[in-house]
Amino acid sequence: MIDFGVKTTVLVTYPELIKHIVVKDFDHFVDRKAINFPKADKIFSKMLVTQRGEQWKDLRSKMSPTFTTGKIKRMFQIMKKSGDRFVSFLEQEIARSGPEGEIELSDAYSKMTMDVIATAACGIDSKAFDNKEPSRFERMGNKLRFQLSGLEMFRSLSFRTIR
Repeated sequence: MIDFGVKTTVLVTYPELIKHIVVKDFDHFVDRKAINFPKADKIFSKMLVTQRGEQWKDLRSKMSPTFTTGKIKRMFQIMKKSGDRFVSFLEQEIARSGPEGEIELSDAYSKMTMDVIATAACGIDSKAFDNKEPSRFERMGNKLRFQLSGLEMFRSLSFRTIR
């Protein structure tokens, strides 16, 4: 791929090679395509995807033990319960919406995300699906939400061209 004629990028499509790169050789592939978050944003400036070089390697090595296969498998049942609550919530919203059948999915997905994070990461019940209004946990999460304007979304989607 060519990024606006400036930089050539290799796109790996073979699953075994991808696994080898991201699992065994990740320390050789430290600098990813830069994601431009506002520099003043303290939370996003410390995320793994915004780090480069040694800072990325250090943070990646700290985070890797958190997301082992065994730990993710143990969280599956917790996430499944959140998924079941999500489906019930959607069914109720569809029934409530009347003949038009329109519901606001961004709110539903926000509730699902908050419920999974609260339950799996924090061990608390977010009560996200109990009320139509955002729960306290959702309101806190919404303060951290990164939102793209239409122009920023267009820029990020049109950044790459394939030759």
